[in-house]
Amino acid sequence: MQLHFHIVTVCFNSVICHCALTQVIAKRCGLLLLLIFTGMLIVAAWLRVWSRQTEPAFVLDRKGISNLKSDHTTSKALWENALKSHFVMPNNTAWGGHAVVLFSALYATQGAILELGSGWFSTSTIHNVAVVEQSRDAYTVDSDVHWLAKFTAMGNSHHTFAYVSKVSQPDAFTDTPYKPQRLDSWDRVWRRQYGLVFVDHALGERRHVDIQIFRNLTDVMLIHDTNNPKGYKFEPLLSTFRYRYKFQRRPSIKSYTDVVSDTRADLVEKIQMLTRWTCELFHL
Repeated sequence: MQLHFHIVTVCFNSVICHCALTQVIAKRCGLLLLLIFTGMLIVAAWLRVWSRQTEPAFVLDRKGISNLKSDHTTSKALWENALKSHFVMPNNTAWGGHAVVLFSALYATQGAILELGSGWFSTSTIHNVAVVEQSRDAYTVDSDVHWLAKFTAMGNSHHTFAYVSKVSQPDAFTDTPYKPQRLDSWDRVWRRQYGLVFVDHALGERRHVDIQIFRNLTDVMLIHDTNNPKGYKFEPLLSTFRYRYKFQRRPSIKSYTDVVSDTRADLVEKIQMLTRWTCELFHL
């Protein structure tokens, strides 16, 4: 009987010792796991900070720009290189002052481009940057067939040209293999989603109509000659846009250009920033 009691006592003590040892091991393992977990958090936080420091502050490629930071010198340097490679300051700032804003907008936006009114300082910029460099679709429309004919040599599968006329005028385009489409009215201009709409057509009384039509079909709209709001009936229409940036640099540039959007404050701010850097570089 005493032997049995002794055996039970020994077994009981062994169980207690085993439990105590298990608790010690568990505590040590728990501490080890806690240390490992803490170390992992520290490493993850360090990697996050390191990635932010090494992350390029400015990316300029065929799709435009991304990750732009206003206070980063690298961003300005890369933008300066882009300007030197692709941008030519218009020699006539009375007519071509919008080119500064347009160039910025082409790199800030994505998607198709609609150009209402062709011109030396807009059509070639849109073609060379957006169509050739970025592989975007562009649509250029004008009501002056003889003026439009100066640019239709750029026409291809990605750059569509069209003229607005009640009658066909093929004789105006005999010197170019590309034959633009004919639209019988401005109301026939393609209504689709655009990344950018540039308003600069010769029919001044038509501009405010098309601004209203395309304001919901584009991320951003550029309107030239906003220094003449009464003549083109821009107001009070432009004041109804949610986001707006007015580009004016008198006396360096005589005409004004407005950037407006109802949905993309980020794009308006980005265009404003790039335009400011451009003005600094050219001392405008």
